[in-house]
Amino acid sequence: MFDEKPPLLTQANFESTTIIKQKEVIDIIIRHMESDRREIANSLHEQINQVLAAAKLMLENMPCITAEMECYTKQVSTIISKTLTELNKICNDINPDALRHVSLVSLVGDMLTRLAREKSIVVHFDGSGYRADLKKDPEHELTMLRIIQECIYKVLISSNATKLNIVLETLDYSMFLEVVCNDEMMDLQDLNQDIAIRNLYNRSVHFGGSFTIDRPTNREIVFCANIPNNRQRQVSVN
Repeated sequence: MFDEKPPLLTQANFESTTIIKQKEVIDIIIRHMESDRREIANSLHEQINQVLAAAKLMLENMPCITAEMECYTKQVSTIISKTLTELNKICNDINPDALRHVSLVSLVGDMLTRLAREKSIVVHFDGSGYRADLKKDPEHELTMLRIIQECIYKVLISSNATKLNIVLETLDYSMFLEVVCNDEMMDLQDLNQDIAIRNLYNRSVHFGGSFTIDRPTNREIVFCANIPNNRQRQVSVN
């Protein structure tokens, strides 16, 4: 009796195995990235947040000798309160667990409010078509959040835009995003070669979606993303 030979590795099986391994690597990279963000957010919240809260409490309980001193301590206490509020919002931006407690539309709305204060830009955000009640894979919704954050960040640091229009909605089986800024100077080629933008593209494709940047006219840049609500079944290759 002859020993049975192992089955030959066909080209199709080889390609299928390679794709699976690539997906596993990307999954590991994404999880590590989000784990790092979680640790940073927790450190900010548990350490800096507590220090500021303690300073605010000391100010509020400090004996006031004069009316001027009382007025001064109240002003400082107000500044600390606002700083605490902003810090918590930043922690929500970073922490991947934030979507368990705050809706995607609310997180984006807070982010855009801060952007409008930091930069002279008119922001219009339409999230009315986004169905928060529709069940979505947490990693897919988190991917959409990261896409929105990175697009906004690019507009903030690399653009001279004065208007920013964002539409976020839920289609039949996916989440759709369109970000339009009226900037004539942003270089489309540089954007597409940016490592952060390439990461968005790869992450979108990894979850069965798409991410594109286009300049339909000379006066605007359009970021578009379409991410499935849930993971699609993998089709085996025979």
